[in-house]
Amino acid sequence: MDNQVNHRGKGLGVEIQCPHCQAWLGRSRILSGLKLVGFYGAVSAGLVGYFLELDTRLVSLGMILFAIVLAVSHLMDHLLVTQAPEISSARALRQVSERKRQARDAEP
Repeated sequence: MDNQVNHRGKGLGVEIQCPHCQAWLGRSRILSGLKLVGFYGAVSAGLVGYFLELDTRLVSLGMILFAIVLAVSHLMDHLLVTQAPEISSARALRQVSERKRQARDAEP
């Protein structure tokens, strides 16, 4: 992540380019949005329960549900390849031959 310099998009739709393979990587907008809703929902439910005299069971249920949404969306939110790099056939053959050479050099 420190080497990336190319990026595109704004907000939840931002994408970065891998410096090694030139693929564009991004996160799911839906899962990122659910993560934000879960976090701010849990915090606001906690503040409402603290400052207002409401039924604590309802507030606790709301906090738990928002925390579950936050946890599940956080676990599922990974970088995904949004645009694969264009690999020329010569470059692909070079990569395969380099991997074979590295495997031969690694053998005793």
